[in-house]
Formats: sequence, structure tokens, C-alpha cells
Amino acid sequence: ENVMVVCSFRSNEVDEDHPFFKVMVDAENVRDRIHSTKDEGNRDIASVQRIDLYNLSPAIIGNFISDCIRKEPDEVATLTEVVYQKTMGNIFFVKHAIEELVRKNALYYDMMSFEWQWSVDKVQLSNFMSDDVVETIKSKLQELPLPMQKMVIAMSYIPNALDASILKKIMHGEEFCMEEEGEVTTLLQEASNEGMIIYSVENQTYNIAHDRIRQASREFMAIEERDDLLIRISQVLSTVRQTSQSEWCLYVAVDNLNSIPPEKTDQGDLAKLNFQASKLAQKRGAATRENELLRRGQKCLERSEIHWKEYEFTLHIYNAAIVSEYSLGHLTDAMPLIEAVLENARSLDDKFIAHLNKVLCQCEATRDYDIGTEECAKVLKMYGYDFPLSPTKADIMKEEVLLNIVLRNRPYSYLVNLPVKDIPVFELINHLSRFSLLSGKTRLLTLIAMKAIRISLDKGIDRNLPGILVSLGAVYNKKGKIKKAYALGNVAALMADRFRQHKDDYAYAKFVAYSAIICQLESFQSSCDCLIKCMNDLKLVGKYELALGAGLNYFYAYFAAGYPLNSLLESKMIAAENFAKAAGKCTFVKTFQLQRATTLNLRKSSDNPTEIKSESLEISGAICAAADSQALRDFSSCRLMLAFIFWHEDCMASMLETLSSYPLSDVSISRLHNRLTFVGLAAFAMARAKSSEVFMELGETCLAYFKKLAKLYSVNAVPIYALMKAMKHRTRQSFEKAVKACMETNVTHIQAIATEHFGEFLIDENDRELGEEYLTMAYWFYYDWGAHGKTVSMKNRHRFLLGISRRASFLKRARSFSISDSEASKPMKNTFSSVANFNGKRTNNIRRTSTPQIRLERVWHA
Repeated sequence: ENVMVVCSFRSNEVDEDHPFFKVMVDAENVRDRIHSTKDEGNRDIASVQRIDLYNLSPAIIGNFISDCIRKEPDEVATLTEVVYQKTMGNIFFVKHAIEELVRKNALYYDMMSFEWQWSVDKVQLSNFMSDDVVETIKSKLQELPLPMQKMVIAMSYIPNALDASILKKIMHGEEFCMEEEGEVTTLLQEASNEGMIIYSVENQTYNIAHDRIRQASREFMAIEERDDLLIRISQVLSTVRQTSQSEWCLYVAVDNLNSIPPEKTDQGDLAKLNFQASKLAQKRGAATRENELLRRGQKCLERSEIHWKEYEFTLHIYNAAIVSEYSLGHLTDAMPLIEAVLENARSLDDKFIAHLNKVLCQCEATRDYDIGTEECAKVLKMYGYDFPLSPTKADIMKEEVLLNIVLRNRPYSYLVNLPVKDIPVFELINHLSRFSLLSGKTRLLTLIAMKAIRISLDKGIDRNLPGILVSLGAVYNKKGKIKKAYALGNVAALMADRFRQHKDDYAYAKFVAYSAIICQLESFQSSCDCLIKCMNDLKLVGKYELALGAGLNYFYAYFAAGYPLNSLLESKMIAAENFAKAAGKCTFVKTFQLQRATTLNLRKSSDNPTEIKSESLEISGAICAAADSQALRDFSSCRLMLAFIFWHEDCMASMLETLSSYPLSDVSISRLHNRLTFVGLAAFAMARAKSSEVFMELGETCLAYFKKLAKLYSVNAVPIYALMKAMKHRTRQSFEKAVKACMETNVTHIQAIATEHFGEFLIDENDRELGEEYLTMAYWFYYDWGAHGKTVSMKNRHRFLLGISRRASFLKRARSFSISDSEASKPMKNTFSSVANFNGKRTNNIRRTSTPQIRLERVWHA
């Protein structure tokens, strides 16, 4: 549960402009704000502790030297003074300085008196020692046997710990003065005794003992000799059998060869090594590292004699570089590579990746999805797939008839078990479906998807088919065909599981399925884990914008699910915000900051909790003046939610006016759910407070949306629908039904809102005792949700909440809560009596529960 991270650095090497210094400052600021604690004296304790480790004092150095040569501290005062002036108390330097004095016989062991002696004065002693630790180690290297020198120098160019078998291969040969492999083991033992290397008993590996030894060893060898050594090391490491534990060998070999002047290596072979290493990086999800290796490989290839002469290899490395550059958003770097492939590729199939990414780069640069749709259609026509950009209703009906003929009354779930077939053109069809969805060409998207399903029934399913199906499902959702969309979403999610090895396609299909389709009927709790996993997978493969979209929907679903607003959530938001900054996605940065500011307003007490503004965030009310309507919508939705929870009528009325012009549709189901929930609740509240027909009409629109979903047994919609009806009618019976529905779904913040407003209603109806009990319940629900700012507000408004305890509240509730016999004798209505399967049929799923009395006690006990 608890993790401590220890970071160490040399303060003289890390100034205020160093990236690591900035990271540490950010860590201190963030962690202290999230995890600030108090000691026994009520003083702040920082969660990030900075400990300065100073050099040792002259007295301690004197004790160390006296212990080394077995003399009293007073007897070595002269030696201590000289050594301290050189080393300034750096214990590593002190150790090597004493060794240097011994090597130069300035400090020696007198065999006549059996003690350590020195026979020179301070100045001479000082002259015997080098001015810095690197020079001291170099002098030590100079005294070592030549084979040991070369072995330590060779190890200094290998950053990883290595076993003796690899080192034996490197050292074997005349150039290292070593013919017998057994000599290496002896040298390793001697080098370990000299303190130049360390041996790990657990892993049975060797490594350089200190980074200053590494630095001195690298500077010890001439550049000409260094290049020959690096070539030798790289030749050995590149032939090591590749396993998960030895992948570093190829990386080190490639990095060493890339550091050598081009004329000393075979650039064609080096290009192939870089390409091989880039595949390993891609496998590990290191998109930036992959891109770096591909760039180096491409440059090596251009300098070599095999450029476009070894056609297949050249095409592969160019295509991989094109995909990598586009994935990381380097559009200007991708275009020259695309043009090179289009100019030199020999067939239309070989030009496919270049054509595809050219369209993607153009669309990404302009953000014009209409152009993207047109260009995709042109390229597909080149490959024999003709899609009319403006299909008529007759075209749709014709394609639907053809699909029904091949489908033969089988459900969409039949597609899941079809054989897998790689159909390259499906990737372009998938992007065409995405562009059609984003540009609002729903008829074209429907035609594309039906044709893709028809092709799949004939040839097999491609890894891009789930992405096409979820795009069609999102269209059906938007049109109100929720059951059909739900069936497609589930089929796409199951089908995507068959392509887990293709993380980008798998994660995209899951992301859209769970954010835009499935959570329409299933609980938001079930979507959260999937969405955060999709974010991580998309991030690993370099799909940064999609990863940020998945992260954004994760936070929307997290809030809609009523999960706790704790420091872990804020840490995740900060991580997502920093990721968006690093990716250069300013829109996502602002949205993550908005979510974090809203969460902070709920978690912490504030004089004006509806004002979203914080010194630590780069967002304020000025966003309302932004031209971006989506930013204005999100900002207004967050303020409306805060205004409703903290009950600020003027703010509610203002935000409702802003949000009334936005359509009741959104690709993100959880974002739409959060917005319409508080728009509907606030609209009915303001309609009653201000006698406004406009607000009443707005509330009725939201109520109709949730009513439709509730009829389809949507887990998320049922409690919201009941709560909205209670806010509209404000009767005891409607509030009782709302509380029951909210208790059944266990969404904490909705439970809190329902019980709070029922309590307020009961007090207005002069039933103060029961009203206070429901307000107490609401207080603890808000507390469990993490809305501590709201609990403070409730205590200020209701003085009876001061000093309450959870146990006392429960016992009081258990004694006094009662309902009528007629109501108690009835079992709870089956809120969710059926669910829709892939075919849209109903399957009975009766869930009998206890009476409201027992269920309410169970909630309090939890």
C-alpha cells in the first residue's frame, strides 16, 4: 500500500535550470498539497523530505585515516590536513587519495617498526595527490596490469551489469593480450579486490563500482583505440541470443556503434541493427525510443550503398518510420518519408502505408474531417473500393439488402467467431469511418460499416473491424437506436479481445465501445477499469491523442460512478495533465485542469465554491469568453454541478442559460450523463424557485432522456430519472422512490443528493426529526464521497450536524426509522428486471432484495 521513492543527485551538478531540479520542485509542491499532515504540535509535516548529505568533517576524516593506518588521530593530523584540503571530505576521493599515496610510496609500511610512515612534508604530500578524483583513478588505472586496464575500460562502455560469459567473449583475443578464457575470471576477481568493479552474488553479474571510475576509464583511452573497442564490444553484444533478460545487449551495441564516426562502420549493417532494436522498443511500448532508433537507421541507410537497392528492407524501415513519426505527431518529419516511398515504391500495395499516412497527416494538420473523408475515399478508389461520399437512401437500402442476404438472419455476434484474416485496406476503411463519424456523415458511415461486415463474412475479420463497428454503434446511439448500438458495442468489444496483440486497434475499439456505447446501459463502474487500461495501452503504442481521450473519459466515468474524490484521483489527474503537456495537447491540458479544479472545490472548504479558480491551475473564469464552444460547455457544466451541490441559485440560473443551447447528444456517454443530470436537477429546482417555464421545459427535456434509458433498464439512468421526478413533483412519495432507487445503485454522490433534498423537503413539511435524520445520512454520504467542502457547508447551515459521529447517527437511525406496514410488507420492485443481449432480446434477471428498512440499515452499516 505504501511506497517510498528515494532520489539522489549531486547538488553541484543540478542547478535550477536542470530538468531534474524542476521535477523535484513540482513533486514537493504537489505532494505537500495533496498529503499535508500534522505532527503532535499541529505543525505541518512535508510529505517530501529533502536531506542534504554533506561531505565529512576533518575530524571524521582524521578518524577514518587513523583507523586505516592504525594510528591515533593526533598522530595523523598532518596527513589528515593534506588529504582534507584535496578531497574536501568526499569519502570516495579520500579512499583513492590514500591509495594513491601508497602507490607513490609517499605513505608506506615500515617493516622495521611495523607501522605506517610518511617522510615528506605537507607540500610534498599534496604534490603526490591528484587534484580531482577522476585524475586519481586514472593514475590508479595506469598502475594496473594492461589486461585489467582493458577489461575495466571495456566494462565502462557497458552500462548494464554483465555476466562473465559475455565478458569472456569480449576479452578473448590477441588485441586484449588474453588467449585463455580462464584468465578473465582471475582478472575479474583481482579488479574486484582493487575496488574497480563490484560483483552481485544474487545475480552473478559484474559492474563498474562507481560512476567516477566509469568516467575516468572512458577518458583514459585514446579516441582511435576507443572506436576499435566499441566495434569489438558491439560485435559481441549483437550476437548474444535475444531473451527478455538480454535485450539490453542489442541496445548497447547499437548506441555504441551510433557514437562512432560513420566511415568506421558498415552503415548498411548498422541501419539493420537500428531497425532490429526499434522493433524491440516497439514491443516494449517505448515509442520515443523506437522513433529515435528508426531515425538513426534511416540516416545510416541513406549513407549506405544499399539505399533502395535492398528494396524490401528499405521499404520496411521507411514505412516503420512513417508510422512512428505520425504517431508521435511529427507531421513535418513524416511527409518527406512519405514522398520518398511514393516516388520509389514499385507497386500500389507497397505505397499503401504512405498513402494512408499522407491522408492522416493532412487531416491532422488541418483538423478538417471533410477533407479527410474525401482523401480517404480517393485512395480507397485506387484500391478498388468505391464509396460514394453522399450516398442516397436507396444506396443504404441496397447495401442493407445485400448484407441481410449474406447474414442470413444470424445475429451480429456471429461475426466474433469468424476466422481472422489480414486485410490491409481495412485500416483505411476504419479511418474513413472515423472521419465520417467526426464530420457528421452518418449515412456514409452506415454504408461503410455494412460493406465492411459483408466483406468480413466473405473473407474473415480483420483487426480493424471492431473499430468500424464501434463507429457505427456510436451513430446508432446518436440516432436513439440504443439497443442496436449496445449489441454492436458488445460484439466489437468481444471481437477486439481476439486482437490483444495489436494494442492500438484493440485499445481503440475498447475505448470507443465503453465510452460511447456500452455504458449507456451498463454501469459506469464497469467502464472505469477498461478505460484506464485503454489509456495505458494507447500511450504505450504512441497514440497519444487517443490515450488522452481515453483518460478524459475515465475521469468522466469515475465521477458518474460516484467513486471517492481522494488524493489518488488528484494524483491521476496531475499525471494525465503532465502527459498532455508533454504531448503538446493544450486542449486536453485545460480540460484536465478544469476537472482537477472542480474536484478541489468539492474536497476543500471555500468561501465561493462555485468559482473555479486556483493559483496552482492555469484556468479561470476567463475560459467562458473562449471561442471554443466545447470548452465553454465543459466549464459551464462543472460550475452548474458545483452550484447545485452547494446550492447557489444565481449561478445555477446563469449556467442553465448557457447550457440550454447545447444539444442533448455527445459522443462521450459519461460526459453527457454528468451534464444532463445536473442540468435536469437544477432546471426543476430553478423552475420552482423562479416560476420559469423555460427552465421547466429544459428539465422536461432532460427527464425525457433519462426516461427513455430507464425503460431500457439502464443501470445509470433509473436513479437519476427517479430523482428528477422527485425534484419536479416534490412529494413525499416521489422522494421515497428516488431514495430507494439511489440506494439500490450505490452511486455515492447521487445517494447524497437524494437524501439531502428529501431531508430539506421533510423539514419544510414540519417533519424535522425525520428530516434531520436524512440530512445526517446525506452528510455521511458526502463525507464518503470525499466532498469535504460540502460537509463543512452542511455543518454551517445545519447546526445539529456539529459534533456528530457515524456510530451514534446509525444507532439513532436504527431505533427511529420506520415505514408503514403496507410498504414494509412489499418486496422492493425489481428495478432491473432484464438486460438486452446481442440480439436485443430480453433475458429475465430477477434481483429480489430485502425491505427498505433492512436495506437502509445495511447501507448504514457499510
